[in-house]
Amino acid sequence: MKHLTKLLFLFVALFLPTTLSAQPGSENYDEANKINAEADKQLNAAYDQLIKSIRADNEKDRAEVLVARLQESQRAWLKYRDAQVAFVGIHANVGSASSRTLGMASYSAELTKERIKDLTTVPNPF
Repeated sequence: MKHLTKLLFLFVALFLPTTLSAQPGSENYDEANKINAEADKQLNAAYDQLIKSIRADNEKDRAEVLVARLQESQRAWLKYRDAQVAFVGIHANVGSASSRTLGMASYSAELTKERIKDLTTVPNPF
């Protein structure tokens, strides 16, 4: 009986992940991860470029203040984005979980693209 239990455990450990990844909709999760990863990569590049620009265009003390404010702004924006996407995902309670995940990733990417525009063309209200 112990051997049968071990064999069953081994079978589940080896084949269950493959079976789960082949489930319908799993490609939606993979696509959602790709969408989020690409959007975050672009966001990080824009953020890093703005920091470099701030440091290059300002004296050290002013640059430190500006970078600190940018970091504060970015942290707040990330919290907003994640909360907004979670809200929309719950509010739009339609379709399968995997299709909602893909939709939420697409919405997150849209919000991220808007943030990238803000970072690359910092508004000057004066």
